[in-house]
Amino acid sequence: SISPERIRAEILKGLTYSKPSSFIRSMQSSGILDLVIPDLARCIDVEGGSHHNECVFEHLCLCLDASCQETDKILLRLASLLHDIGKPPTQKKEGEKITFYNHHVIGAQMVHRWMKHLHFSTKDIEYVSQMVNEHMFHFEDNTGDKAIRKWLQKVGREGWKDLITLRKIDRIGNLAKQDRPAITEKMTELVRRVETILASGAPLFK
Repeated sequence: SISPERIRAEILKGLTYSKPSSFIRSMQSSGILDLVIPDLARCIDVEGGSHHNECVFEHLCLCLDASCQETDKILLRLASLLHDIGKPPTQKKEGEKITFYNHHVIGAQMVHRWMKHLHFSTKDIEYVSQMVNEHMFHFEDNTGDKAIRKWLQKVGREGWKDLITLRKIDRIGNLAKQDRPAITEKMTELVRRVETILASGAPLFK
């Protein structure tokens, strides 16, 4: 009987707490999570794969808490919480290996539907969906500037910075990478190249 707008407001308020995972875990233990964010509830006890030592739900809670130290943007915190919700429906076992092919694409679609149900604005839906859809971005050392410029045009003037932040949050919330830098040398080099391209004055954004 509670309106979608009220549910949305309470969730966003919970993301402002100093340790918002406590808010999420309280919803989970009370059974409310199954009702308000069912796709997140389905991540509980789902194995995270060979690159993780925690289940998908635990990883997302850890990322949410990490996001509080990295950004004041509530919608980026929301993206941190939801970026891997596409893993349960895409999980497959290939021998001893677990895969999640296209989980970012499926996850973005799930986020879009959920946010639309809670009457988020079109702009907010597009932002969080894009963060989820693009969080697996990858560039090799030999990737040309043309490909990077194309990526920048796709994700936007501020979007690329938020994706770098989300990648950092993703690593901080990964128990298998606790002894590794939150920002890799490859990511540092990508930031350097992006800043060089932007400093050149290339007309990338409208």
